Amino acid sequence: SVTGDRKLPGYRIDHQLANRIVRQIRRHSFPIPTAHRVLRWSELMKIDLSRKASAERVLTLPSRHRSLRLAVDYVEFEQWIRPDVEATIRLARQALAEAQLEVSDLEAFLAVGGTTALPLVKQLCQEAFGQTPALLDPYAVARGAAIQAQTVSEEEWAAAAVAASG
Repeated sequence: SVTGDRKLPGYRIDHQLANRIVRQIRRHSFPIPTAHRVLRWSELMKIDLSRKASAERVLTLPSRHRSLRLAVDYVEFEQWIRPDVEATIRLARQALAEAQLEVSDLEAFLAVGGTTALPLVKQLCQEAFGQTPALLDPYAVARGAAIQAQTVSEEEWAAAAVAASG
């Protein structure tokens, strides 16, 4: 089966966290850093949240002698990401059904990407599949994307090219 989510839940979660970081910055009247920097912070905070109960970054304005502590609590974070993680579990179940397999047929449940290290992902996989996910090599996401790309029709590629060209 090639059932999957072309919008990558980890990507959505990083952007969700980045939007919350920007709102925190705006509330304190700080200048907004570049999108690249904010996304990098959100990714690093997500990594921290896979191991700790909270994550933070400090934004400093040396010229104004001000700093801002940007913090995220895991319990709150888990509430934001739960819908995306649950949707991914549903897709995995759908892929099993399409392949005419049962959960009991699985020797291992493989998951890829940084989001799979989060406690919620491990918990929901354990509940749904009776095991926590085994992680693959760092190129697994790229390989999966290549397989998924093979399922895209020529019409979808043409539409994407038109949208990208503006």
